[in-house]
Amino acid sequence: MANKMTNRQALEYAISNLSNEEVIAKLETMLVALEKKSASAKKDDPAKAGIKNAILAFLTANAGKGFTVSEIQAVVPEAKPDVCTNQKASALIRTMLRDEANPGNPIVKYIEKRKSYFMVEEA
Repeated sequence: MANKMTNRQALEYAISNLSNEEVIAKLETMLVALEKKSASAKKDDPAKAGIKNAILAFLTANAGKGFTVSEIQAVVPEAKPDVCTNQKASALIRTMLRDEANPGNPIVKYIEKRKSYFMVEEA
């Protein structure tokens, strides 16, 4: 699968290939705004870090066994639905998934009967 072009890459390409100074100035302003947005979005607040650590501890303690997000929320107090929505828990778990860009991440995902399961592999 080919890598998708990011907004940053598209802006940088457009800036380097245009000759209209007014358009280039506008695109550079957009690029600065995009970088500011990216920097603020990547900050992990303590609450999110606590939820992620609790989920990782649970999955590590149950290495080799897959759980859905709902199952994880049912047993991890920090990720209970009244504290953390299913969507937020799922997003936090996705940040810890092992993939080509993050081969050192601990959690793997597999799909079985159209359900996503997350687990830490046994050592």
